[in-house]
Amino acid sequence: MKILRPIDIDLIRARDVRNCASVQLGNHYMENYVATTDFKCFEVRLEESDINRLFIIYEKNLALLTSGSSCRLIDILPEKAKEVERVKSFLNDSFNLLEKTKFEPILVGWDIQESPLIIIDGNHRVISHYVKNNNITDLIVFVCINNQDLKSWMYVPPDARKWD
Repeated sequence: MKILRPIDIDLIRARDVRNCASVQLGNHYMENYVATTDFKCFEVRLEESDINRLFIIYEKNLALLTSGSSCRLIDILPEKAKEVERVKSFLNDSFNLLEKTKFEPILVGWDIQESPLIIIDGNHRVISHYVKNNNITDLIVFVCINNQDLKSWMYVPPDARKWD
């Protein structure tokens, strides 16, 4: 991953509100596990090797789209993903995440270089991009890091919680 620049958390929050993001920094009980004011956020460009660190959010309907319900983006089952209306809408709309601004996915983790990164906003967009392109290279995303007890948040996939 290439860090492009630090981002103020208030810009992330404003973007969440503007885009009507269903999962935002601090909701879905996140504040019970980490102080959401303590996130350090960055705009980054993903590289090919980052695929091994990317997880979709741990929700049953999304977990079922991955082999073994791992929630790893690399384990996405394309045929199952194509059945999901929201994913299908991005596939059919010729939506190109590499060209869209203001739709950058938001990922959270506990270490910018080492930890798993969990997509909290943009799961369907990233899944459709991965199904269409079979890679995530050059995607621009926002990564928000909090080294408190984020691993315990109920939406962190079990495989990500075991990460060393």
